[in-house]
Amino acid sequence: MRRNSNPPQRTSQQRQATWAQTEREHRRATAICGSLSLLTGAAVGAALMYAFDPEAGERRRQAAYDAAGTALDSAGHAVGDAYQSASGRVGNALQHLGEHVSGAASAAASSLPTADDATDAASSLWHRAADSTSDYRDRASRQAHSWLGSARSMIPQRRRPTDVSGASASAMAFGALALGVGAMWLFDPNRGRARRAWIGQKATRFMNETGDFFYATGRHVANKSRGYAHDAGQAMSSAASAVTDSELAERVRSALGRLGDAASSIRADAMQGRIHLTGRCVTDVVNRILDAVRNTPGVQGIDNSLEVNDMYQSGTSA
Repeated sequence: MRRNSNPPQRTSQQRQATWAQTEREHRRATAICGSLSLLTGAAVGAALMYAFDPEAGERRRQAAYDAAGTALDSAGHAVGDAYQSASGRVGNALQHLGEHVSGAASAAASSLPTADDATDAASSLWHRAADSTSDYRDRASRQAHSWLGSARSMIPQRRRPTDVSGASASAMAFGALALGVGAMWLFDPNRGRARRAWIGQKATRFMNETGDFFYATGRHVANKSRGYAHDAGQAMSSAASAVTDSELAERVRSALGRLGDAASSIRADAMQGRIHLTGRCVTDVVNRILDAVRNTPGVQGIDNSLEVNDMYQSGTSA
C-alpha cells in the first residue's frame, strides 16, 4: 500500500508545477505582446507626427524622398557591380567544375564492377537492410509506446494556450495606434495648446451644467416633497377635525359667547361645514365676529346675513 501511494502524489505535484509554469508563460507572453503593440503604436504615431508637422512636415517628407532616391540609386549600382563580378566568378567556377566532373566520370567508368558483382552486392545489401529495418521498427514501436505512456502521465488536467490570439493582438495594436494618433493630435506644436484648452473648456462646461441640473432637480424635488407633506398634513387635520353640523354650531356659539354682549343677539346655524350667521350687531364688532367664526376648527365657509346698524351702537352705549 505504501509503495502505491507515493507515485500518485508525485504525479499530482508535477501536474500542479506544470500548470503553474504554463500560467506564468501565458502571462509573460501576453505582457510581451501588449508591450510590443504599445511601442509599435507609439512609434507609428510619432512617425506620423514627425512627417505631417504643419510647419516642417513637407520639407521633412521631401528630404525623406530624396534620401530614399539616393539610397535606391546607390543600391542599384552596387547590385549591378556585384552581379557582374558574381557572373564572371560563377562562369569560371562552372568551367573548372566541368573539367573535374569529366575527369571523375572517366575514372569512375574505368573502376565500375561487372554486372554479376553488382547483382550479388545488391542482393546482400537488400537482405541486411530488411533485417535491420524490422529490428529498428520493433525497437521504435516499443520506445514510442514508452514515451506515450510517460507523456500521458505528465499532461495536466486542463491547459491554456500560451500564445495570444490574433483578435487580442489586433485589438491591442489598434488601441496603441489610436493612443499614438490621439497624442499627436493633442500635442501638435501649432494647435495642440488650443485643442487642450478647448477640451478643458468643454469639460468645465459639462461639469457646471451637470451641477446646475442636479441642484435644480434637487430643489424641485424638495419643494414638491414639502407641498405633498403640507397637503397630507391638511388632509389628516381635516379628517381628524371632522365634526357634525350640530357640534360645529356649538363651537361657533361658544366662540361668539366669548365676545360678550356684542354678539349676544347673533344666531349661528351649521350646514355641511358652513356657518349661517343671522341677527343684529354694531359696525365696530363685525370683523371680530367674523374672525372668531373663521378661526373656529371645522368651519369651511361663512354665510353672512347680519344686520349692521350704527343706531344700535349708540343705543347700546346710552
